Amino acid sequence: MLDLLTVLLVLLPLEPLPAKAPAALRQSLARVACWLDLAAESEGWGGTSYAHEVRWVRHAFWELAGTPPSSDSARFPPVWVCDQAQDAASSYRDHLTAQQLFFSSQAGRWLPLLREADQLAHVWAAARWAQTGGVAYRRRALAALRDRLGPAQYAAGELPPPVPVWRLERRD
Repeated sequence: MLDLLTVLLVLLPLEPLPAKAPAALRQSLARVACWLDLAAESEGWGGTSYAHEVRWVRHAFWELAGTPPSSDSARFPPVWVCDQAQDAASSYRDHLTAQQLFFSSQAGRWLPLLREADQLAHVWAAARWAQTGGVAYRRRALAALRDRLGPAQYAAGELPPPVPVWRLERRD
């Protein structure tokens, strides 16, 4: 019953809120935040006033409406794979930058390639961010990843290669 009242308190803009609250109310707010996929139990609760915590949960609830659930992060590779992919993307971008400096007369040729390399690096960065941090942070990263990949690739958990392999020449 207390959790239902807490949900109403989160959803309805009732003010003023008490600065202090009994432990049962604080625990109920933490359970509701977990149930709404806004925070995890392991995230710190109780360090600020109760009113501040309620306002944070309200804000997070409305801000994260429409973002994917944090459980979607299981679709994507673990952090260590994302780190290696980001390293590869960074090395490829560094290579392109060196080529651009070396072949400065063809500057216009390199800009689309650099943009493409940046887009691939951003995809892998978002995939990494979706694996780390708090629940709200991961959900924002998942939303960014969904926007970059598109709904079909996102639902399938398909990430592009960290470097555009379709541009690499095969040498035998």
